[in-house]
Amino acid sequence: MELPVGGVLLAGTCQAPFDIGESVSAAGAAAAKAAALLARGHVELDPFVAEVDLSRCNGTGNCVAACLNDGALTLVDTNVEGQTVQRAQVTPALCLGCGACVAVCPENAININGMTLKQYEAMVDMIVAETEAA
Repeated sequence: MELPVGGVLLAGTCQAPFDIGESVSAAGAAAAKAAALLARGHVELDPFVAEVDLSRCNGTGNCVAACLNDGALTLVDTNVEGQTVQRAQVTPALCLGCGACVAVCPENAININGMTLKQYEAMVDMIVAETEAA
């Protein structure tokens, strides 16, 4: 009944062809899971989500095309110096923190909270150095 996306639950015949007894059991289980989520009073999000530096973003949309989770990254109209331009905007609750958007941004305007592009580059440099030394 749970999907890899947190907070999304399935029940009944949307899971598989069920008879009425199985559908009722699945619905009860999904309702119990939903009640447990709601009883907490808050939602815990993954701290590693993309963050856009709007001063560097030029709205190419490469990041939106590369995003692995539909709706996590969108282009929105923003007013900059009296002109309406498009800029990337992250929906933190949907962001997977995978970094696909970081890799394709031509302006390096996106980072994952907790990791900068320079840190990723340093990790790759170390991996290459260790491979060459071996």
